[in-house]
Amino acid sequence: MNMGEYMRLKVFLVPLLLAALPTNVSARPMSLAEKKAVENSVKAELKDPYSAQFKHPALQLSDGEGLIYCGLVNSKNSYGAYTGYVQFVAGFG
Repeated sequence: MNMGEYMRLKVFLVPLLLAALPTNVSARPMSLAEKKAVENSVKAELKDPYSAQFKHPALQLSDGEGLIYCGLVNSKNSYGAYTGYVQFVAGFG
């Protein structure tokens, strides 16, 4: 699976994951430490982690047992060009 197919798969799975959330979720702002943890995890999967640009929504969702966070990341590919923002999902449990 190449990087383009992988990113399309991740973008496709985000709506499915969100649809599976329990109905009793609550929202709260994300702490700086949580943002750093999410960014470090996402950067570990990128070809050029130092080029990563993040867009963080104002909140994350909690089902009482863990946290689910969705965001956007843009980074450079093998050719040195930015690929455009793609969605990602991170979980804290």
